[in-house]
Amino acid sequence: MRTDVESFKPVPVAEEVRPAAPVPAISGEIPADKQVPLSRLRSAISRRMVQAKQTVPHFYVTYEYDVAALIQLREQLNALIPEAEKASVNDFLIKAVALTLREFPNLNASIDEAKTKSFSMVMSTLV
Repeated sequence: MRTDVESFKPVPVAEEVRPAAPVPAISGEIPADKQVPLSRLRSAISRRMVQAKQTVPHFYVTYEYDVAALIQLREQLNALIPEAEKASVNDFLIKAVALTLREFPNLNASIDEAKTKSFSMVMSTLV
């Protein structure tokens, strides 16, 4: 494994300039939160996940992305709007996360233990 890491050679990325893609608009009403009762299996899984998070060391994977096209899109957009409304890279990231969570609401769910000791999953929709 060490030899694999040491012998790794990154592949150069071609400097390709693409026209900026239009930013998708969000329209329509925002769906309400939805509570979904958990099965006994899901309830047990949620308890074990909490226990594992508290007692087992974790590691996280990071990855670098080439955001040159995003920077170019941001510059084009900022050239068209007033100074007080300039967009940041963070604005684009939040938009991407919001659109992803709208498509996959279970990624924005939490486990809530009710008074009856039954569990339910609350799925909130972000923008």
